[in-house]
Amino acid sequence: MIVKINKTEEIRNRLKKEGKVTYLDSNEHIQAIVKMNKALEDLKREYIIKDKLSQISAAQTFLNA
Repeated sequence: MIVKINKTEEIRNRLKKEGKVTYLDSNEHIQAIVKMNKALEDLKREYIIKDKLSQISAAQTFLNA
């Protein structure tokens, strides 16, 4: 007989009972999430540009032994 163990649901229920669950659905939270997503998007774009420039530079470099 296979018994599925689901600790996640148990942990969620315990945290709710202890009052440690907070919903981030207020206007302030949503604005902070949007701001953070924008900052991460900009950072990711910057990383991709630097990575591509690094690849181009590496492709143009000749190594002499």
